[in-house]
Amino acid sequence: MNLFQEKDYKLVIDPIAYTLKPFKIIWDRDKTKGKKKATQELAYIYYMCDYKSDFSDIFDPGEKHRAVAKQCMADEGFEPDEVVKNAMEFYESRQQTLTMRLYKTAKIGISKIEAFINNINLEDKDRKTGKPIYNVNQINSVIKELVNTSDTLEKLEKRVRADLEQQDYTARGNKEKSPFEDGI
Repeated sequence: MNLFQEKDYKLVIDPIAYTLKPFKIIWDRDKTKGKKKATQELAYIYYMCDYKSDFSDIFDPGEKHRAVAKQCMADEGFEPDEVVKNAMEFYESRQQTLTMRLYKTAKIGISKIEAFINNINLEDKDRKTGKPIYNVNQINSVIKELVNTSDTLEKLEKRVRADLEQQDYTARGNKEKSPFEDGI
């Protein structure tokens, strides 16, 4: 599903998005001139949910929400209502492939390992023995494995991109694009 794209620092919304119920509800309920609120909410959905979003490197949902809301919403205290949450769930479900789910899981795992390493205190001692809980060799071993995991993650990311390009190549209705459809 490629309904939202970022081009020249602007969010471009494919008109087909307005025909899908979760996005249509957001669009139709906005009675403001220019649909400013709906546009902000759709941008919020894109930046929170899309793999290609500039915020996709933020793994913590609360941190990501604060960063996206600060950049996209007129009200920085914005909290998504049920309509926006439903649209987010729909959008995420429509863009997920097996490779995408694996990639997302791997990114979350790496994020947790990173947080663990950042919180290690080499001066922590075992209460019973008085010996250090962590030693430098263990930490070095984890870091080396993290580098290997990072390489694997890069390979997985390439597969995700290939999956997405394949999805983009296949047009709506499972019809293949004609050779000159993209203006090439």
